[in-house]
Amino acid sequence: MKRLDMLLQILMITIGAAIMGFGINAFNIANNLAEGGVAGVAVVLKLGLGLNPGLTLLVINVPLLIWGYKELESRSLCYTIYGVLVLALFLWGFESYQLPLDDILLAALFAEKGYTGPEHVIDGKEGLAQCLGPEWKLNVLVDGLGDTWRIERCGMKAFPTEALTHTPISAVLDIVMENDLSPDDVTTVRIRSLARAADILADPSKYDPRSKETADHSLPYVIAAAIVDRQMTPAQLTPEKIMDPTIRAQLHKVEVIADPEIEKVFPALQRVDVEIDTEDGRTFSTRLDYPKGDPRNPLTDAEIEAKFDALVAPVLTDGASARLKEAVWSLEQLGSVTELMALAKSDR
Repeated sequence: MKRLDMLLQILMITIGAAIMGFGINAFNIANNLAEGGVAGVAVVLKLGLGLNPGLTLLVINVPLLIWGYKELESRSLCYTIYGVLVLALFLWGFESYQLPLDDILLAALFAEKGYTGPEHVIDGKEGLAQCLGPEWKLNVLVDGLGDTWRIERCGMKAFPTEALTHTPISAVLDIVMENDLSPDDVTTVRIRSLARAADILADPSKYDPRSKETADHSLPYVIAAAIVDRQMTPAQLTPEKIMDPTIRAQLHKVEVIADPEIEKVFPALQRVDVEIDTEDGRTFSTRLDYPKGDPRNPLTDAEIEAKFDALVAPVLTDGASARLKEAVWSLEQLGSVTELMALAKSDR
């Protein structure tokens, strides 16, 4: 029985040492993370001086084991010596197994505390270029650095609807708001667009949407909602809004026409031609090549805030929303990302 107990103890020590050896190499050393105790010292010396962590662990433990020889009973001392030896062995054996963090938020929290990662992930040993090369034009990563900004060429989705509805919505909102048109003023809305927009977004079922999934892919519905509410946000896609009599009264006014000339310029241009006829005989028209939110037709700060307000309304009160917006606009003044996360907590 004693022999079995001893074997179980040795097995558990071996398994624990294997897990710890793998964890230290795969997570601590791979991500420049120290820990406590002798193993932590070995990690620091590995990261700082490149010393083998297994060998370092053995050397540091020698005086501790000498002290243990005087203080511990023989069985405990034997288990301790065995544990140190197998941990050193696993630290050496798992040295090549490293798992850098790919959780962006966790990595950001670590970075806030000063943790760093490899410096040459693109051009260094076993970096992107070496692994996926051989022909890489790495100079394109830095050409114009500081002169042009790629972030300025990124689009921001202005509406929570199917992509091909965005330019028509933008054009209709421009006409309605510039001319202060009410739903009763409008008799017809003609939209010239791609054949796929006419086929997919304006088939007969799209003139009678009964669910959010149909409404946000219905060009007649999103245009009707834009005319009535002068906006298109998640608030226009609730069951109550979808069945709103005022919005549904506009659906039959929307005509979607496939235009071969527009097909020719797509996708370089996302063009639509829109005409709105009114009760008093006027016709307003506009051509729009890019939807609102495209980098060539960007959202204004006020429009970004309006979209933000619409998205957070179900979870944040007006006061909490205002505080979070203020923090985002002055992000460089925050002391930590933790402050931003605290402001994003729901208060409804």
